[in-house]
Parts: sequence; C-alpha cells; structure tokens
Amino acid sequence: MLPDTYDYILIDTPPSLGVLTINSLTSAQEVFIPVGVGTFGLMGIALLETTIAQIKENLELSELEVTGAVATMHEHTRVARDTLSALREHFGDRLFTAVIPKNKDIERLIVEPRASSPTLLTARVALPIESWCRR
Repeated sequence: MLPDTYDYILIDTPPSLGVLTINSLTSAQEVFIPVGVGTFGLMGIALLETTIAQIKENLELSELEVTGAVATMHEHTRVARDTLSALREHFGDRLFTAVIPKNKDIERLIVEPRASSPTLLTARVALPIESWCRR
C-alpha cells in the first residue's frame, strides 16, 4: 500500500474544482493551498474550503484537512500586501512563512514548457524555487 512506501505524495492539480481536483482531494489526507496574492487570490479560498468540507462529510473522510497555505506570485504592491495580510488573518499559523515571488520566467515556462530543461535546473527561476523549499 502507498502509505507504507512513501512519507509524502504531492498531487498538483489545476486551480479549478473539476473532476481531477475533486478526485485528488478524495485520495488526500492533507491539503496545501497555493494562493496568488493578486486581486483574485482570496476569492477561491472560501469555495475550496466549502468543497473540502462537503467531501469530508459526504465521503466520511475525517482525515482530510487544510494543513497550510502558501502565498505565491508576490509583487511589491498594495494589493499583494493587503492580500498577504488577509491570508495571515485567515490562516494564522497555517500560512507558510515563505512567500513565493512572481517570476516572469516561471510564467513563461507554464505557457511554453521547455521539454529539454526542467524548471528546477533553469538558473533564472532559482529564487522562486528556493522559496518553495522554505516554510
């Protein structure tokens, strides 16, 4: 069985509540939420938390919990500062201390993936990747 083989299994899903995300939630025990600190960053949190509560209740998944959130796509703007403040208020200690900066090279890799160069090995994206490795 997988829990006997691995300590952690990360399932990265699209930022939507489609079938893939719902199925992933049903097989998870913990949820980490990346939240963009832009204008719309906070809007999906309530819907996601409601969906998680419904999945827990309907499928009797008592172990499924939101363990934490991480702020992503951070820029030095008033909107980002206000969103980060709201995230700290909402999640408290469950908000990771690392804040992932916005990076145009990562955005470009998302739109135009480079088959020959894994993201972790691309020098220009090192700062955001290092941020992900800190809590």
